[in-house]
Amino acid sequence: MTRRVIKDASELEAFRETRPTIRRVFHAGTVVNVLQWVKPDTARFTIEGEGIEGWCCPKDVFDDKTFSPEMMSRGA
Repeated sequence: MTRRVIKDASELEAFRETRPTIRRVFHAGTVVNVLQWVKPDTARFTIEGEGIEGWCCPKDVFDDKTFSPEMMSRGA
């Protein structure tokens, strides 16, 4: 599973996959586990350590607010 981390000085607002009216803000340093996209413009993920609850947000926002720790360790 691909892991990403919310960038320093960033927040990521997402909505619950099963109940889109429930929203939550995740703060810098939060580790997310990326799920397979269902819609090409919507990122899907879970929060590491919180179980299987799925969260969604626009993919471009997700890409802007998160980074891959694996890529950082390789110097990319």
